[in-house]
This record gives sequence, structure tokens and C-alpha cells, in this order.
Amino acid sequence: MKKKVCIVTYAKEAALFYAKILSDLFGDILDLDTMWVGEKQRFDKGNHDLYVVTTCSFGGDVIAKSKLSKQNDTVIIERTIAKESLEKLKSVPDGTKALVVNITPRMSIETIAHLTDLGINKIKFIPYDSSDDYLPNYDIVITPGETRHTNSFDKEIIDIGDRVLSINTIVEIAIKLNLESYLEKENFREYFQSLPRTNYSIDHLFNKSIYLESNFSILLEILELGVIGVDENNIIYTYNKKAKSIIDFECKNIIGKNAKECLKEIPFEECKINMKEINNKLIKINNFDIVISVRPVVRMSKYMGAFVILQKFMEEENRQLKMRAQLSNKGHYAKYTFDDILGKSAIIEKIKN
Repeated sequence: MKKKVCIVTYAKEAALFYAKILSDLFGDILDLDTMWVGEKQRFDKGNHDLYVVTTCSFGGDVIAKSKLSKQNDTVIIERTIAKESLEKLKSVPDGTKALVVNITPRMSIETIAHLTDLGINKIKFIPYDSSDDYLPNYDIVITPGETRHTNSFDKEIIDIGDRVLSINTIVEIAIKLNLESYLEKENFREYFQSLPRTNYSIDHLFNKSIYLESNFSILLEILELGVIGVDENNIIYTYNKKAKSIIDFECKNIIGKNAKECLKEIPFEECKINMKEINNKLIKINNFDIVISVRPVVRMSKYMGAFVILQKFMEEENRQLKMRAQLSNKGHYAKYTFDDILGKSAIIEKIKN
């Protein structure tokens, strides 16, 4: 089922630009709408799963931002600049006076603050205000993709391109739509690598998380057993190919669905309530006898989710038979035969016969 997402910005161009980024990343799983509010600087929510909004959509009001950021159906856009664009600015001589031009003066100041956060602090930035008759001295013009507002300037113009969605924004969107698994895809990694990082600790933890998740995915696929994982709300977030072949899921896009809907026969809820393992339980799914074990994940006495390990009953029986066969052929041979029995009397021969 598609997730309905509405992108809300000040200007039309920005809304369409961000919509393209999300479409390229998430593909057809998102049903995207766009809304641009202009001078009215307000928007009314409709029937969408998530609203992705810029601060200028509501006038940059701090109280409004605080309220919106706490709502489960809203993500406040955090923008950043691609590494490639930053390289252009690093070649600008120290002390250069740069007029920063954006749609509004406040957005120009916002751009300057962001460039400073990214380490571009040897340029003397000057925010441009079109309503001010006084134009300060400047050496160059810098604009984040708003070249239509720079036609009246006669000095060098450096276009650093539209500010793109930050890693934090993309991750938050994925989390709020229960699409975390998408973050492991190659196109997401390529996008993240194109962005600058300002926090080494977060960067390190993020890379470590991706590394662990990759190893976890590999482990799931090499197991001969089926594995399905659910979170604390028993929402399915992972499974391996073996589990798919055993159960033959009827639910399309099973990721993000409640196990109660798709896997009613598996006692995840019982495991959650009791927070105890359920071992070697025989259940029937799609007319197949399946052996399952459900293992809760508990941290600090809190239920964090569970994994079910499953295998078809006949496969389990065959596996046990193979193991017994291996044990029986592992050196358990008689050391002596009847020929080793000494004696040739009639009684001994009779006993041997």
C-alpha cells in the first residue's frame, strides 16, 4: 500500500525539487503531493500519512516549528549543500565579500548560517535584501539555485545549487513511514555519500549501524532456517528468503505490517505479553506443518520485539535423520569379531555359531 506524502514549501520550485529527490529514493511506494504557500505562510493538513515541510512554510515561527516537529505526521525539512557545491566555495580567496541572494532576506541569512556550519567561514557573507535601497560593497554573488534573482548583478555569480534534503530528514521520513529497510538500498547510500557530514560521532555511529545491518542481512540469508523479525509493536521489519519460501506470504509488501494481520498463526502477542521464549511449537500455515520458536528481545525489562525461527516439519525431520546418520558413521565400529574369541571346544563353537 502506497504512503501518501505531502511536501509543503514556500515556493513551487522547491516543492517540485524535493518531490523529485524523494521519488528517486523511495520510488513508487510514495504517493507524492506538493503544496507551496507563498506569502500566506500557512498550510492546512488534509488526508496524508506524512507532511514534509520547510520552516518558511509557516514564516519560520519558532513556536510553530516546535509544535510541528513533535507531531508524528510531520517532518521539518533540514537542508544541506552537496559536497560538490562546497568545493566551489573552498576555492574562493579568504576575506572575499560575498552577497548571498535567496528568495527572502531571512532565507539568505539561513543559507549563510548553514554554510558557516559546514566550515565555510573564511568568506565574508552579506545577506541581500531587495527592499533595501542601500547595496553594500561586494566581490561576488552566491545563490543556492535562485539565479533568477541575480540578473541585476554585474559581478561573478556562484550558484551552489538547490539545497538538498539532509541525511537527518531522509532518515526521519523513513522512520515515520515505517520504511527503515529502504535506508540500506544502494541509491540511499549513494545519496548520503554525496552530502557533507558535520558531526563525526553521528557519522561514525551511522556508518557502524549500516555495517552491522549489512552483516545481519547476510547472516539472515545464509541461514537454513526461516527468520522473521518484529519490533515492539509486532510490526514486521525483516525476514529472509527462507522464511518467504516456507510460508509463501500472501501479504504484499509484508514489511511494515502488523504480524496479527499477516501471520496470525505465529504467537508474537503471547511472546510479547509473557516476554518468554516459545520453543518448538508445531503450527499449520497454508496446510503445511511448521515448527517454530519465538524468541523475545528484551532490554532493561522492556520488550523490544521478537524473532521467530521456523522450518517445515518434514525438513526438520530430515535434518534430524541426516544428523543421526552422520553420528552412526563417525567411528562407532566393533573393535572385535567372533574370530577373536579364543577356544575351539564344541561348546565355544556352538556359542559362536
